[in-house]
Amino acid sequence: MIYEVEKNYLTSYLRSFLSPIPKKLPLSFNDDYLMTLTSSGKAALHLILQWLSSQKIFHDKTDSIVTPRWLGNWVYKTIQQTAFPTDIVSNRSKAILVYHQYGFPQNMDEIMTEAKRKNLVVIEDCAHALESYYHNQRLGTIGEFGIFSFSKFFPLLMGGAILTKNKNAHIFFQEQLKKSRDRYRPFLTSSKFLANKYQTKQTTELLEMSYALYPYQTTISHSAQKILTQHLPDLEKRRLNYQTVKSILGNTACLPEHKDEVLPYVVPLFSSLNKLDKLVSLIRRSGFFSNIYHFDANRNIFNPNFLPVVWLPIHQGIKNQNLIHLCQAIKNILISK
Repeated sequence: MIYEVEKNYLTSYLRSFLSPIPKKLPLSFNDDYLMTLTSSGKAALHLILQWLSSQKIFHDKTDSIVTPRWLGNWVYKTIQQTAFPTDIVSNRSKAILVYHQYGFPQNMDEIMTEAKRKNLVVIEDCAHALESYYHNQRLGTIGEFGIFSFSKFFPLLMGGAILTKNKNAHIFFQEQLKKSRDRYRPFLTSSKFLANKYQTKQTTELLEMSYALYPYQTTISHSAQKILTQHLPDLEKRRLNYQTVKSILGNTACLPEHKDEVLPYVVPLFSSLNKLDKLVSLIRRSGFFSNIYHFDANRNIFNPNFLPVVWLPIHQGIKNQNLIHLCQAIKNILISK
């Protein structure tokens, strides 16, 4: 089964043993942005919330952070260690977590205007938006903080980052990383490997248990840094796959509208529920994982409009020819009466 993320973890880790530790990751950001590498996106979020708490922006857990309605449970649980996650803006709201769902940018003009009016710290969740842009500005560089999760794009088990211009916050993150407890790493990586490889109830429960330790294991491993460096060029294959999807399905009104440069995590496909059911069956018969989820068609956390969509994986491990055949079959369903 082809999932949304390439999963040749063992091969990648074995190759990483033969590579030197990179002095600097080849990620292109402006020089005035400071990057802190972390073990995961959840660890990155935890560190940011700890910083905001240390600055008395969050006074206690009754202060709130505005969050989207469609996030993984453990993101909410990570937030709850510091503040109260809610989708309602109140006088207790101190920050906002802007989730660029599946890599498609939120309407940052409206969001930044509203956040400034309400004095909210803007945290961009770019777990699905490693190289996506909004009005030619890279996502993660618009708000005060950007969060990245490299394991959403590459075959590594853990790896994330924080991006910010705030030098004091960057120093704080570095100090907190020194306190990280590396003894948890074997359990965290092995539980994720087992959950991804076998996907049973037991391995899923093991993975859920490991998430509770992410705030305590915040440093990125040397292997993850090596794998990330090795696989960054593979993003060109993902771009090619997305161009293929757009060239075949672009005139069917099933794709999110955008004028920006986007490199998706997955491609959400819109249609009627009847056709979405047919698409899930087709995509699964073709050996790809898919299901019906919900996507904010408005792409605005302050005014969302969640509609049902079907996932279409496009990662760099998928052969372009296979994707062409699948997209042609998808198009036949979409244009049928």
